[in-house]
Amino acid sequence: MKSRPASNLSMKPTPKEFASRSARWRNNVNLFATIPCRGLFLSRQMLMRVVVVMLLLSAGIAAGAMSYSFVTKASGRLGGPIRFEFYRDSSTHPKADIESFTVSMRTADDRWKAMWSILSGHGLTQPIEYGVTPPGFTTMIQPQKLIPGRVYAGFATDGHGGSSRVTFGFDKNGRMIFPDSFDR
Repeated sequence: MKSRPASNLSMKPTPKEFASRSARWRNNVNLFATIPCRGLFLSRQMLMRVVVVMLLLSAGIAAGAMSYSFVTKASGRLGGPIRFEFYRDSSTHPKADIESFTVSMRTADDRWKAMWSILSGHGLTQPIEYGVTPPGFTTMIQPQKLIPGRVYAGFATDGHGGSSRVTFGFDKNGRMIFPDSFDR
């Protein structure tokens, strides 16, 4: 039998060999940061994606937290005054900080067409009457005639992230109605 020479290609270093190899890296942390390593690059890239997604989610949550709704109440009839009142909630605390108000009509293709729009208000002291621009506001779209059988909506903002909407219509006698659904 022939004897085989011992292999010097050991895959597992002894603890002493391992310690001597790693000693030169121990005090040089910057060396690891400068060594190009595809595995680390992918980890950094993934980390950046996670950070970006988290920032976007945080911004969305913050924007949602800053917006709120308030109450708009509509009253009146065709041929008479049509009034819109604004409240902080469903109670009787009126809002005086309305910044913009628009009445729109729903079109046949389910879009909204502005019928009257006012802007840049402050210190609102009374309900807004359709077609009458309150002091301190500017008319952006002149009022158009409202007719029975159409769907209308009043949209209001207060300049602090708050918004409100009231949907209404008029029956054939000109009375204001608030049906559950206008899609019938």
